[in-house]
Amino acid sequence: MDVTVIQSALDLLPRLEGKRVFVLGDSMMDRYVFGNVERFSPEAPVPILEETTRTAQLGAAANTCLNLRNLGAQVDLFSIVGEDESGREILERLKAAGVHTEGVVVDRSRPTTEKARIFGYSDIVLKTGQHLLRMDRESREPLQEPSEKKILELYYKRMQHADAVVIADYVKGFVTTGLAQSAVRVAHEQELPVVVNTKAERDADRIRLFEGAQALVLGEPEMHQLEKSYQIASGTRAWQTVRERSKVHAILVEQEDRGLALVRENSILNLPTTPGIYRGNAGLKDALSGIYALALCASKDPALSAWLCKFAGELVMKEVETQPVTLASLRKSMEEAMWLASISRK
Repeated sequence: MDVTVIQSALDLLPRLEGKRVFVLGDSMMDRYVFGNVERFSPEAPVPILEETTRTAQLGAAANTCLNLRNLGAQVDLFSIVGEDESGREILERLKAAGVHTEGVVVDRSRPTTEKARIFGYSDIVLKTGQHLLRMDRESREPLQEPSEKKILELYYKRMQHADAVVIADYVKGFVTTGLAQSAVRVAHEQELPVVVNTKAERDADRIRLFEGAQALVLGEPEMHQLEKSYQIASGTRAWQTVRERSKVHAILVEQEDRGLALVRENSILNLPTTPGIYRGNAGLKDALSGIYALALCASKDPALSAWLCKFAGELVMKEVETQPVTLASLRKSMEEAMWLASISRK
């Protein structure tokens, strides 16, 4: 790894401080249940989990906000939650972290999106955790027009203070066609970078709502699904063609334990993951989208922004649960990489 690149990424960290990022999108609560599995149920061919631990982490747009705050950014969230325990917990945690939550609508007609993941540990089968089950609680009803109008009015009013915009489109109803088009249009008018983390890979028309964005953040399976949506034959040019058809400047592709790829016009920058660290990718795209946008507005350098994402992404991959990156852990990881790179040059 090039020492110069790592040093440039380290030098970028102080420049992130104080940048203001607007995050629009679906917010979630990620809950985890851990336990031991020593036997199977006599009632059905399923394992019996003896619960040992429960945890809860913010997910989706809310997790993006925590990553940004941890790196020194000012953050405004525009989102929706239900009038329930998870909704209240999300707002309390965000406010405690210093996130501006005036743009979050509390809607009593819908539940807060919640994902519960169950992990079992067993000496009989596996000595590492096995993801046994995921339970989702959500509504995909579109954001109601009065709520959309209220959110966009606040977004327009504060736009002059923003440095970048992140859209977290998990297709749970918050990112409507009208909201996406208006948010992107106004950001372009202000010449602000727009970075989109989307799960709309099966809907090529929806992807085009984000036309002109500086980047889409997609998983590798989502890229392959877009190839099918656009009827593109797989091959060396496939990802470039996906980028061209999506009409965005770049696509940052998350490839799990193989690392990241930044797809731009006439180039693909591969950023491999350090071997042996991968445990999961929960919350990875949340972190990547926020950090790429923050780094881009501070540096104007897509490649350097992607390198910063590589180091941040490795920290997320080390965890089973959704965990936001901290500035201290990111700096330490990069300094260790610098040391290793300098040794390898001798």
